[in-house]
Amino acid sequence: MPYAFRAAVLAASLAALAPGAAAAQTVDAQQLFANRCAMCHEKGLAGAPAKEELAKRAPEMVVHALTEGVMQPQADGLTKDEIAALAAYVTAKLDDKPAPPQPPAP
Repeated sequence: MPYAFRAAVLAASLAALAPGAAAAQTVDAQQLFANRCAMCHEKGLAGAPAKEELAKRAPEMVVHALTEGVMQPQADGLTKDEIAALAAYVTAKLDDKPAPPQPPAP
């Protein structure tokens, strides 16, 4: 999927989830992933897609899984900003750095 398209989709997802894109930047998505997701997604345990597989998905797919799909129970207690940051992080390049959220389109 072209980067420009992924960035546009991420921007739309963030605009829908967060009152401001700047708020999502304060979330340490890497640490959040390590604390809440890595136990299953680092190695693809219990049928969970491995981090490499998540990186191939669109951010809106991750947001959907966490807010309306099978991952709702695991996302319990996460804020909208944390969900948006996790989606950006797991769908970014696998260099262990979260992708910066894109500002909403004017």
